[in-house]
Amino acid sequence: MADSFSLMRDVQGRLVLGRAGMEDVVDVRIRRAFPWSCPTRHVSIRTKDGKELLMIDDVSELPEALRTIVLGDLSSMSLIPLIQRVMKVDVRFGFQQWTVATDRGGGVPGAGTGRHPLHAGRAVYREGRGWKSVRASAAGFAG
Repeated sequence: MADSFSLMRDVQGRLVLGRAGMEDVVDVRIRRAFPWSCPTRHVSIRTKDGKELLMIDDVSELPEALRTIVLGDLSSMSLIPLIQRVMKVDVRFGFQQWTVATDRGGGVPGAGTGRHPLHAGRAVYREGRGWKSVRASAAGFAG
C-alpha cells in the first residue's frame, strides 16, 4: 500500500493529492494500471502530464471516504466496453475479426491474434493495434 495520502477536490473541481511533508499536487489523475482484469488493484495516481506519483496496491484497503473518491474518479474515466454479445468471429490467415455488440454500441474491435482468458468471464484480446483489455460477460459468449 502507498504511504498515507489524502485526496480532495478544490474549488474548481480538480483533484488534489496531499502527502505528509510534501507539497500538494493539484489536478492529479487516477488511472488503472495493467492488468485491468483486477479493477480495484494497482491503481496509479499521476500528474496531469502522466508522471506517476504513487501506486495504490488495493483500493479496498483504503479508508471509506478515500475509497469513494478513487472509485468514483475511476468509474468516470472507464473506457473499457462491456461485450454483451459476440455476433460473429471471422478467422482468416491466423487472424480473428470479431463483430460484437457492446454497452457502447455495435462494432468490430479489430483484427487480432487471439483471446486470452483471465477470470470471472473476462478476457484480454490482442488486436492489430496492440494489447487491449476487454471486460466480457459470460452470457455474451452464449451465442
